[in-house]
This record gives sequence, C-alpha cells and structure tokens, in this order.
Amino acid sequence: MIINKIGLNDLYNAISKEYLLTNGLGGFSSASICGCNINKYNALLVAALTPPVSRRVLLSKLDETICIENEKYKIYTNQYHSGEVEKGFMFQQDFQYDYFPIFNYIVKGVIIEKKITMVYSENKTVITYNIINNSKPMKMVIDVLVNNRDHHQITKKYDFKCKQITNKNGTNISFDTNDTQLFLQSDKGTYSEKNQWNRSIYYKEENDRGFKANEYDFKAGVFEIFLKPMEKINFTIVASTEEINDTQGENYFINEINRKDELIKNITNCDEKMKVLAFACDQFIVERQSTKSATVIAGYPWFTDWGRDTMIAFTGLTLVTGRYKDAREILLTFSQYIKNGLVPNMFPDNGQEPLYNTVDASLWYFIAVYKYLKYTGDYDFVKNNIFMHLTEIIESYMNGTDFNIGMDKKDCLLIAGNEDTQITWMDVKIGNFAVTPRQGKAVEINALWYNAICIYMELCRNFNVDCKNYEIIKQNVVNNFIKQFWNDDKSYLYDYINENEANEDIRPNAIIAIGLPFEIVPKEFALKIIATAFEELYTIYGLRSLNTGNEKYKGQYIGDTETRDLSYHQGPVWTWLMGPFITAINRYYKDKEFTKQIFELFYQQVEDKCIGNVSEILEGDYPHLARACSAQAWGVGEMMRVYYEEVKE
Repeated sequence: MIINKIGLNDLYNAISKEYLLTNGLGGFSSASICGCNINKYNALLVAALTPPVSRRVLLSKLDETICIENEKYKIYTNQYHSGEVEKGFMFQQDFQYDYFPIFNYIVKGVIIEKKITMVYSENKTVITYNIINNSKPMKMVIDVLVNNRDHHQITKKYDFKCKQITNKNGTNISFDTNDTQLFLQSDKGTYSEKNQWNRSIYYKEENDRGFKANEYDFKAGVFEIFLKPMEKINFTIVASTEEINDTQGENYFINEINRKDELIKNITNCDEKMKVLAFACDQFIVERQSTKSATVIAGYPWFTDWGRDTMIAFTGLTLVTGRYKDAREILLTFSQYIKNGLVPNMFPDNGQEPLYNTVDASLWYFIAVYKYLKYTGDYDFVKNNIFMHLTEIIESYMNGTDFNIGMDKKDCLLIAGNEDTQITWMDVKIGNFAVTPRQGKAVEINALWYNAICIYMELCRNFNVDCKNYEIIKQNVVNNFIKQFWNDDKSYLYDYINENEANEDIRPNAIIAIGLPFEIVPKEFALKIIATAFEELYTIYGLRSLNTGNEKYKGQYIGDTETRDLSYHQGPVWTWLMGPFITAINRYYKDKEFTKQIFELFYQQVEDKCIGNVSEILEGDYPHLARACSAQAWGVGEMMRVYYEEVKE
C-alpha cells in the first residue's frame, strides 16, 4: 500500500493514519504515517516485558534533521503543547507499507528512505536509513527521545533519571525507577550524550478521549552521520531491551520478509487480499509467558487477551491462515481456565486472576472448536483434550452457573444476567450502572446456545456418547426461538426478552443470530432481518450498534471516558459485525456477486485508520471516523474468514 504526496499534503492527512508493527510478544511499534506520535501509545519501541503484558514505552521517537551548509531541515513531525508544529511531512514524498513501513523524503535533492521493523519474539526495533546525497556535504542529526513508563501512562518532566554507558556507536541506558534497560546501537552513526528533557509533546487523540494530552520525553543523546557530495550510505539504529550483537540492518529486514513469506505459504490459493490480511492476523497471535502457549491480543494498542474476542477472531486468525498449532494452543489455554462452565472474559494486564463476566465466550468457544474440526478434521485432539470441557460448559449452562446464567426449564432458552450485570458483548458498566442492559433471554445468546447444542450433539454421535436428552432441548429451542423473538411490527427479532419486556431496539444482535453455522431462523424471516439491517444499521465498514432513529442513539464517540462509555454500544459502527452480516447475505441471498460487492466495500477499511488493519469501531454518524483501538483482532479475523469462506472463488 502506498500513501502518496496528496495524502501527506497537510497536517490533518499526515496524522490521520497509522502504522503498526508487532513482535509476537505483545510489544509493538506505531506512529502516524508521517512519524508523528498522536497518542500516548505511539512509540518506536513498546516492549512487553512479561509477554503479552507489562508493556512499557522505551524509545519514543527518533527525530531527524538534515544539515546542508548552514541550513537545517527537520524532516520529523511533532505537535507541541505550545501549539507549534514541526512540519517534516512537507518533505515526505510518500508512505509505503507491505512487509513493514517505509518513509521517503527529499530535501534539497537529498533522497532519504527510512524503514522500520521489529524482530519477532524479541523486544527489538530496527530503523534503517538509505541516503543518496546531492552535490554538497551534509550531515544527519538524529535526536534520541526515550521514555520509561507503562504504556497507559504519561510522563511528566523529571519523572525519571537516566544513567548511560556509551560507546562510539551507541549507549546502554538504565533508569532510576526500575531495572529496565534500553540498548541503542548503530553500525555507522556516531553517538553522543545530551541528557536533557525535550519539549512537551501534544497528543491530539488523548485530548479527544478526555485524557492528559501533554508528555515529556527525555533526549538521551544524538546519532550523527556525515556524507560527502554524491555519496550513498546505508546505516542502521537498533533499539532493544537486551544487548545488541548485530547492527547489520538489512539482515533484520530480510529475516522479517522471509518469516512473513512463510506465513502465506500455509494459505491455500493466497492472493493479495489474503496476504494483507494474513500479515494483519499475525500481529494478534502472541506468546503468553504464563502459559507458554499462543494467545490472541484483542486489540492494539491497549487490550490484552479476551475470551470472547479470541473465539470470534479464531477462525480467521488461525484456521484460514493454516496456523493449526496456534489454534490448538489457544483452545487448550482457554480450556485450562474454564471455571463453572465459563471461559474467561479477559486476562488482566497486571497478571491477576482472569475475569469471567461473560455469557457468550463459552458459547463462542463451541463455534471455535467446530470450525477447528471443519478445517483440520482433528477429532482425536478434540476428543482427548477439549470434549470434557465442552461437557462441563453445556451442563453448567443447563443446570445454572454464575451471573444468573441458566436454561429455562420450560422453553429451554438461555437466561443470563440481571439489571446490574453486563455479560453479553454489549458490556459497558459505569460504576453500578449498566449502559446497555440486556438481562434475560438475549437473541444472539440463544442462537449461540442452539449452535452449542448442535455442535455438542455432533461430537457425542462421533464419540459414541448418548445425546438423546439434548435432542429434546434442541427441539424446544427451535420451537420457541421464532415464537418468542419474532417482532412482526419491525420485521426483526426482539433484542432480548425478560419478565418485564420484549425489547424492540434494532441492534445487530439479530444478524449475529442468523450468521452462525447452524440456522435457527427460517429463510423467510432471515431475509426480512437482513433487509431491516440494511435499512437501519448498515455502513460499508460495519453495522451500527443501534439504529439512528432510536432515541438512545449516539452517533459520535468522543470525549471523556464516561461520555464514550455511554455511546460505545449505542450507535457506533462495529467492524467485526460485517462477518456475520456477509455470511448471512451469502447464505440467504445466494448471490455471490452481491456478496463480493459488499465485501469489497468492507475491505477498504484496511486503508483507513491503521494501514493494513481493521479498526475496532467507527462513529455512527457520517463520515464514520475510526475510533477506539486502531487494530482489532475480531475485525481482522472476521474479514479474513468471510473472504475465504463466503467471497473467494
């Protein structure tokens, strides 16, 4: 992908998109496409010290200045607290992203190419410069801006002190606040200490989110490189939490290209779209040190591994990509933490016990197992390692478990939660206030419940386990689902039912219900559901979480935490919902060309906010600005899944 000069012609465009690199540990590197840090998570090196958590910002930026005769040209872009802006983007000719980001500049006839990559399974970022000089001597001076903080925090001036052990081409920086070290080394650039605090940087996105928006970085030193007239040079700077033994930059880039090429070799009939999505999928599959196995980061830059998100993203991330070993490890890891029939909702960033406040993670776990079998046929693995956990889940749900989750003995539909709990995917709470209460029988939860029963029965038959009791439950669920959930006035499904109401809100949960492997809604009803969703919820990048005509609808997602939480599921567009929507369109319309057309519009998302990736949400109101996480696992996973399963010939 290339963003040309037109896409970099002013500050708004230059900071409107980001790149993301990851290292398979939960660490990452990110910034805007002009290199400007626009939020507190942007940095060249965010290291995961206890993978995939304990993430710390260590190397914030490298700010480059070109010196020709007596003139200085800053090719970096910064927004300062004072309001001043360094407009290095004016020298930038384009931004490229294929295997890694590339920034191209021209300054007074001097041509500069800057490339960045991360080393897989290491907290190490590599920056390489290729320079072609013009007819005058020149010097590049690179300010090294370091930090040492949790990636959720902000550094104030004098928050820490540094001690450096320098050599000609680099330094080892230690901090007085903890035992973290940052090593910086160049192959050709000479290093000298500066030890001063830089000007306060302004983060526009943090301001928009109601957080502190000004931060100080520490200028540890500078790298310098001199070029004679007409000289060409390639040099590298490596930043790492471990000692650096190799500063040959091109080796790192070649290794990363080879690693990613191996990823796409595992994909059947991989085309360019699948290549882009495979590289995106790779960013979310990481190592969890505590379990010594693969897990899934729900979203960058701030989420850890979430059960619900993992199971929804599972097919696209691991199965379509042929990463079956990772798939097995993920299924095993989450199975080990099942408690009272509940798959963990999330693993906290601070290493505490998992949280279990979810009704659907366990049900999506059934879908993940089912898909694993469809792609691999590996029934032995499921029989020996997973089936007993599925039994625990389904029996717990039948008999009742935590959070008022249990099967209604009369109609066999699933009840969950109360007015004080948020355990579906619409799960925001502000104190004791549930923003989107859906207690009782939620529509997509009962479609998932039906699918879990169907999947479990298939496995019972395959493993010669009696399942007659489940046949009765299955039939009761089928008989009661449409009878109780169909809203003829709205040509849609009620969102949830309890003793007080049958909720008529037009939400995308009905689409989830008809996009699952086992169909619970007859075609005549499904077609009406899709038509209503097109009219009330559809945007090209996803479905709104609530229709615009509803008095509770909130079309913007901006402001402080409480303001954003109040709107999170009340109108914003969720990208992952295009997965079940496209599945439903292909299933019930049986029009491959139309399905493909809807997907092609959706696929444009990879060029929107985070280049090559899929945002978590967008504002419900036009022009649907991307918000929240710039790269989200279930958005990427569902895009990959539906392309492979529903669109690709």
